[in-house]
Amino acid sequence: MNSPLLRRLAASAIALLLLLYVGYQVYKSHYTGIQTETASYFTASDSVQVNGIAVRDEVPLKSSGGVIDYVLSSGDKVAKGGHCGQGLFERAAGDRPP
Repeated sequence: MNSPLLRRLAASAIALLLLLYVGYQVYKSHYTGIQTETASYFTASDSVQVNGIAVRDEVPLKSSGGVIDYVLSSGDKVAKGGHCGQGLFERAAGDRPP
């Protein structure tokens, strides 16, 4: 590889390959084969109006007095056996703890 002609040919070949590689990368970055479409932002909703009857199995709790403090908001879900309120009841004078 001491010949100046051989060195010049090798350098020219490497420069040509490098130039082709850079040109290919520039071409691929500007001309992709993927077709794109302009997107539009909007909000859509579907609704259905129905008439129906809901059947529930509820048992009212009877109390002689007091205040009920609800621990849930309207529409919250309660698990089976869960609590939805706390009762604050007054005790008679003789029932007070010592």
